[in-house]
Amino acid sequence: MNKMTKSALLLSAAMIISPLMLSTPAMAQQITSSVRGVVTAPDGTPAVGESVTITDTRTGASRTVSTSSNGGFSARGLTVGGPYTVRVDSDRFQDTAVTDISLGLSGSTDLNFALQEIQEGVDEVIVTATRLNVVELAVGPSSSFNLATIEALPSVSRQIRDIIRIDPRVNIGRGAGGRGFQVNCLGGNSRGNAFTIDGIRSGDAFGLNSSGTSARNTFPVPFDAVAATAVEFSPIDVQYGQFTGCAINTTTKSGTNEFHGSFYGLYTGDGLTGSTIEGNTIEADFDNYNWGAEIGGPIIKDKLFFYGAYEETDSGGIQSEGIGAGFANPTTAFSQDEADRTAAALQSIFGRDVGGQITTLPRTSRRFFGRLDWNINDDHRLEGTFAKLEESSLTDDDLGSGRGRFTFADNFFTVGSDSESYSVRLFSNWTDNFSTEIRASRINVGDIQDPLGGGEQQSANPIPRVAIGPFGNEFFGQNFASGPGVFRSANQLDTRVDQLKIAGTYVKGDHTITAGYELDALDVFNLFVINATGTLFFNDVAALEAGTPRLIRQNGSFTGDINDAAATFSRNNHSLYIQDEWQINNSLQLVAGVRYDFFTSGDEPQLNTVF
Repeated sequence: MNKMTKSALLLSAAMIISPLMLSTPAMAQQITSSVRGVVTAPDGTPAVGESVTITDTRTGASRTVSTSSNGGFSARGLTVGGPYTVRVDSDRFQDTAVTDISLGLSGSTDLNFALQEIQEGVDEVIVTATRLNVVELAVGPSSSFNLATIEALPSVSRQIRDIIRIDPRVNIGRGAGGRGFQVNCLGGNSRGNAFTIDGIRSGDAFGLNSSGTSARNTFPVPFDAVAATAVEFSPIDVQYGQFTGCAINTTTKSGTNEFHGSFYGLYTGDGLTGSTIEGNTIEADFDNYNWGAEIGGPIIKDKLFFYGAYEETDSGGIQSEGIGAGFANPTTAFSQDEADRTAAALQSIFGRDVGGQITTLPRTSRRFFGRLDWNINDDHRLEGTFAKLEESSLTDDDLGSGRGRFTFADNFFTVGSDSESYSVRLFSNWTDNFSTEIRASRINVGDIQDPLGGGEQQSANPIPRVAIGPFGNEFFGQNFASGPGVFRSANQLDTRVDQLKIAGTYVKGDHTITAGYELDALDVFNLFVINATGTLFFNDVAALEAGTPRLIRQNGSFTGDINDAAATFSRNNHSLYIQDEWQINNSLQLVAGVRYDFFTSGDEPQLNTVF
């Protein structure tokens, strides 16, 4: 029977249950998705040799495979999201297509086509995916959130934590000391989680951040750049490792054949807020804003695409403790006269400008993200990304406010991070049955804990710390402090993580075999010396003016160079794995594999010959 001119038949919701089934079991694909299924003839036997084409309607990229001896087909390494169209083009039976398919992160969409006999006057049977009953089948407990869900849910902080908290197994708690937030999965500490963005290890490589990410106070990339995210608690897949809480995977947006963009802005300031608390006038001068923009589109239609996003924040809080009526909680530790005399003495003796009182605590961040996607041909796709984050937050230090004591600006410090990440990913389909994935990435993170007045021991001009008041103990208990804090006198942390992944997937009938190698290389420079610039302890302001300290203490390096006290080391984590996913039938899948992790490191601690 010859096929007639172009026409289509849209099946009703009642009719689609019989010829088609759609399900999305959560698989460990991390940053891509896949489509698989079985095509059967009208008599129920496997339809062998039929052509199945999976098309991303956003970019025009397509992948064509043929059904195997059991009627099965599989396409992996697909970009998350959609809409996709999956079409079976048959010379013997009625062509059938499913449109408007959205592929989830860490998921595999199963499509089982029951082809019909060719109908006179009908060129193709079209089924809209939104009419199908989608069933979530998890291989290990997990939750996946697509772009539509992310855009529909409110996020005050503009971070992924506001999305994944919908899963009852995820709890968002306050970080240590009330600073920041942490993601607790099944009661575990946030530092036990794995966090990736486009496969790049974006977690805290050293373990200082309560957030569990590479960012101290914010999110590593602009929130508008997020395309999908998934949280997985115990994935049954050998490609997962190196976490004990949960694995949080995030993918970013890419450009399409249509130009698209957006802009937003938020603002508040002291002119829009109250100025008194219980009759006490609060002196506050601040402007808080948050704005961002995104844009994406084609460089070469159907071939090369770009996407970029930027987000900036300038916010913070009010310093509540200080000398005078302009603070919500006036301190009793120091009088205005004592503060003035102390500032004058520090200027006279040390030539030190203490900087006055702090009234506001600014918090700033700037995030940039860029991405290029190249559809080399129908069988090869290349992706590249770049992200940069600069963030800082001003806070009190060791004698800081909130403890009934007093300090000038030079004893405050900025905390944050400065990071850059790069990645490139190549997805290749060599045959209908064999595909490969190669990833390479690097992320450099500089942890920021800088005294506002400078003067760390590793700087060109170290500044000794000055403390006034009761002895208490060697570091705390005084009424006043000036200069770098006890823990900020020599504090520098730099980490670099390089990652490489080479993996291949081979489909043989009902079996999908995956094998690969991964390298996670970490380099650390961690300088942390307590009281490295030294502390001069004075009984009172008069003793400071007279230049008669009660005690002088200092720590350092046995070589005389404070940088030699740093922990400088590297370690390499290697992973080898192989796995077989056996699709026994439409309702039963067996996953079996083995993963081997081993560590290598050539570093040894420096020998302290003095000790």
